[in-house]
Amino acid sequence: MSCNKKQLSVKDNPNKKRLPNFSAEEKMTLIEIIESKKHIIENKQTDAVNIKEKEKCWLNISREFNSRCIEANRNVTSLKNCWDNLKKRTRKHFAEIRKEVFATGIALSMFIIRYILAYISIN
Repeated sequence: MSCNKKQLSVKDNPNKKRLPNFSAEEKMTLIEIIESKKHIIENKQTDAVNIKEKEKCWLNISREFNSRCIEANRNVTSLKNCWDNLKKRTRKHFAEIRKEVFATGIALSMFIIRYILAYISIN
């Protein structure tokens, strides 16, 4: 069954204004804030208690982010999307590096590999 709903864009909705893209400084601020709350945000459990805790945590992240950044007032959804995009791009980038390392036979030191894996939270 297909759905014929029209995708609304910012142009179709004059009440919705597009915020500027996240700057590098904003991304670093988001990473710094999430770093201390990563154990909640990246928790794989999906029971009601953990979901409520994650929602509350994202609200706190949003408040802290908006108090520290003056460029634009970001909502929880845009911060979550930015965080997800950062994780995806990081994983993709380091997957390409690993692929190249194994293809060329160049070995990275274990220190660098551990640092990279810890940074992007891949176990």
